[in-house]
Amino acid sequence: MNWSSEELALLEYPPLLRQIDKQQAEISAAFLEASKGCKISFTQAEFTWAVQLVRSRAFTGPYEGRGPQDRAAQLAFISVLLVLSVGGGFVSLENGLNGALAAALAIPLTDFLVGQTSTLKRHVLCPVVDYLNHDSSAISDIAYEYFANEFAVRVNGSFKEGEEVCINYGEQRSNDSLLQFYGFVERDNANDTYTMDILKHLDVAKGEVLEVILTRTGPRDESMTRLLTALGGDGDEEEAMAWQAVAMACEAELQERTAGAAYEAEQGAGPRALAARFAAEKEKVLIACRAHAQSRCPVRDTLAEIPLPGPLGPSASLQPQALASRHCFAAGHGSLLSISGGSLFETNLEGHQQLQLGPRPRPLTCLANSPCGKWWAMGESCFGGRSGQVIIMSSEKEVAASLPVGVRRSARHVCWAANGELVAAIVEFESEQVVAADQQLMVWSWPSGERLASSSCGRGTQDVAGSPDGAVLLTVGPAGAKLWLLALLLVASTVESNGAKSNCSNAGLTLVQKRQVSSKLHPEVKGVATVLAGKAVRFRSWDGKFLHCHSGRVSVSDVGSEFVLQKHGSAALYSGDSVTLACAGRRLSILQDQIQVGSPAQIGDAFILQKQQGDGLLQENDAIYLLSTKDLQALKVEGNELKLRLAENDQGEAFVVEGLTGPRNRWVVVPDPDGFCDATLRCHRRLKVSCTTPNGTELNFQDCDHEHRPWSYEPCFKSPMGACIDVAQSDCTDIPGSWWNPDGKTCQEYAAPDCRHNEMVRSACGQTCNGNGCNPKKTLPVQASAASASFGMLPLRLVGRALPALPGPKTLNAPGLRRRPEDALVAVAWGLESCLFLATRQGGLGLTSCDSQQKAPIWRDMGRRAFSLAWCRGFAGQPERAAGMLACGLSGRVDILDAADMRVVAIRGVLLKWPGLIVEILVRLPTLLGSSLRENLHPILLADLFLLKDRLLKLLKDHLLEHLSLVLGVGFGFLIDQTFETEINLRPAQSAKV
Repeated sequence: MNWSSEELALLEYPPLLRQIDKQQAEISAAFLEASKGCKISFTQAEFTWAVQLVRSRAFTGPYEGRGPQDRAAQLAFISVLLVLSVGGGFVSLENGLNGALAAALAIPLTDFLVGQTSTLKRHVLCPVVDYLNHDSSAISDIAYEYFANEFAVRVNGSFKEGEEVCINYGEQRSNDSLLQFYGFVERDNANDTYTMDILKHLDVAKGEVLEVILTRTGPRDESMTRLLTALGGDGDEEEAMAWQAVAMACEAELQERTAGAAYEAEQGAGPRALAARFAAEKEKVLIACRAHAQSRCPVRDTLAEIPLPGPLGPSASLQPQALASRHCFAAGHGSLLSISGGSLFETNLEGHQQLQLGPRPRPLTCLANSPCGKWWAMGESCFGGRSGQVIIMSSEKEVAASLPVGVRRSARHVCWAANGELVAAIVEFESEQVVAADQQLMVWSWPSGERLASSSCGRGTQDVAGSPDGAVLLTVGPAGAKLWLLALLLVASTVESNGAKSNCSNAGLTLVQKRQVSSKLHPEVKGVATVLAGKAVRFRSWDGKFLHCHSGRVSVSDVGSEFVLQKHGSAALYSGDSVTLACAGRRLSILQDQIQVGSPAQIGDAFILQKQQGDGLLQENDAIYLLSTKDLQALKVEGNELKLRLAENDQGEAFVVEGLTGPRNRWVVVPDPDGFCDATLRCHRRLKVSCTTPNGTELNFQDCDHEHRPWSYEPCFKSPMGACIDVAQSDCTDIPGSWWNPDGKTCQEYAAPDCRHNEMVRSACGQTCNGNGCNPKKTLPVQASAASASFGMLPLRLVGRALPALPGPKTLNAPGLRRRPEDALVAVAWGLESCLFLATRQGGLGLTSCDSQQKAPIWRDMGRRAFSLAWCRGFAGQPERAAGMLACGLSGRVDILDAADMRVVAIRGVLLKWPGLIVEILVRLPTLLGSSLRENLHPILLADLFLLKDRLLKLLKDHLLEHLSLVLGVGFGFLIDQTFETEINLRPAQSAKV
């Protein structure tokens, strides 16, 4: 309770901070109650000290009802009554003795009953007892001796002379209560716990909270019960999911915390050392809990086969219908999803099949599962001349959204990208006559459902795949592979100049509404250092004087006072931040139009910092305005005092921020080449943060000033409907639109030194710097053909680029296999680190990449055509846990290959007797944790038999006797031109309707 806010922040443990706030509120309320009518004068600090003293040294026991003096007085009273009653002849001696004996025995009996049944407790401060320190492994007891009238401490074990004797403070205390109430941290405390909101690390609806208490062996019983309830039951499957959720949450929490190894080096007994030991102990609890939870997750030992589900025929067998897409399958958590006709099925590892959706009036054409497993995207046909759509359905079996794709158009392929923040679909025109038409690639944001962009992608597209961590898509077809990027459309108006186009604005994309100023301008001074929260600065007015605190007022003087700017979160200050100003430890407050220096107990008012020129990071020697957060009034010097004035009457006055002596180190923030806009981080991109000396020498983190460490993340662009968009670093325009250009400068505004020393400027402004053209890092050339988006509120477009030709090697593993021009690409899967797996019509399987280091693919002969490919990922959707990829061919055989050298490490095949099948595989793997691939793979196979009329008739002809009931059903349909619902036998104990 006596720590500062900066010292409390070192704990990195919000639950304890909430308990401390609650304790402070209770003590404040108790002080107000105690000070009412009390004759003794005392301050709140003295009262708090007394409460802390008693709270840390008192122990508690049952209340016995009376003390030894009371018992002696009662015995004396009984004796006097006995003498008077017998001497006066009121009772006989025998009756008097019996009554006195009964009354005497009632005294200890009453004390015993009161102590056992009463809820009252005795709180005791006892000398010597408070000398004893705590050890959670000690077995001790502190009790009041009834007949001896004393307190006794008993400790089990033997002790030598000079050895410390410790007791157990009881109640299995964690380090939370030990630090809060006693001021120390016990190392390797077996009773230590970790409290956290487990739902914030899982994919659940925002706003839901489920706080659990974790021990070294998992959640406490009551926490596990609440977690199982949230998962929908208490069976074996829900328990396995609960342990997986605990392991994932512990891992995510560890990633957010500072590494405990840095804390172990802290020595001493001050707040920083205690906070370091506390954080290190909490990390131990998380690591132990994660290991225990992972050991409780079920792992299957062998490969498993499940029976194929039965087919569903067309809902109207007399009408010609298109084949379903190859994207008919998606993996759930321990189950597989499949579409057949207008229905969605789910099949678990044991082969149990359940209808999840439908049958819908129109057939479903494609299916994809989001990386988190919570959302299912399905294409619905435009059968009957209606508009097709993409349906988004939750795992709770509720249709969350319907995304239209156009009249008489249907989605043939669908996929997810960018960690589930984007949904993409290949859309084509559908009619009864087969007419080759251009296909379109459409992209929506999720969960907003906003249609971001659309572009023509040619004809005959066979497959589409999305990057797991970026807004990048890949399509394959007869013409080869094509890469698509979702980029910000920066062009607002275009002019012709010497045959070259010049983009002269940023399409009006205003992220911050700047304050229009017209008052006295300070000469622009290049900032020499960043202004950080918690750092002392001075404010200089335009005439060279400084703001000065004196007698509770803020005035202007030749001698400036030191002001400390404080805010929540990052120490870095930006234009537009809300801060509080403190002078000599007292915060400034607003009283009418006066600026006053408050008392130490006052919280103070908040002010908005706004740079006079531009936005972005606040640096020393920047001119800024100070605005009130209540009504945006500006501060201005009138006479010698600081006043508050309305914006429409006066634009305020800018003050120059002058820094004082800074810390012995400085923090450097640079872009992370692997960073991307992550919606799970509230649409922020990761940065690289390092610590250096003033001369540039890099320091270890433990030698740095962590109170002023900047954020490791920066905000990305968000659309008006909430879509998180990874905007390209530069679109080869005169205005590099990116995160490294927050002021919106043009290339011409970057001086020559920037071209020489700033790699970002050289990359985006090549023509301006050296005339070598534009070569941005994270976007594609503007010359690439792409149709501008006509949908959505944010100017986005899909930029397409054909990948170079993918020639096959001269010799392959199997003789006779060649990469011929007619050997078109038919399937694609996106793996890790821009790795792409490609399948050809002639049976080739290739591994390549789509980055700037693209090389010729490695080809292997599959011996058959692979109809589908899939990348194996962990249940938690963590790409780093992925193990390999799959290929599935016409014969129904499934090959599981090692991603490194394309070597087949396990084969599991199922012979499918139905002709004309379209088979798709998508497998999710459990967390491997070092086990071999063969022991952990669980292939799940499901077939879709949604057939054309011609194929259905051929099937009936080939299997006339085997499927007589199906023949009769279709025959009746032809005769009376309508559909009958007929039960057909699929396999024992299962049937479906045609």
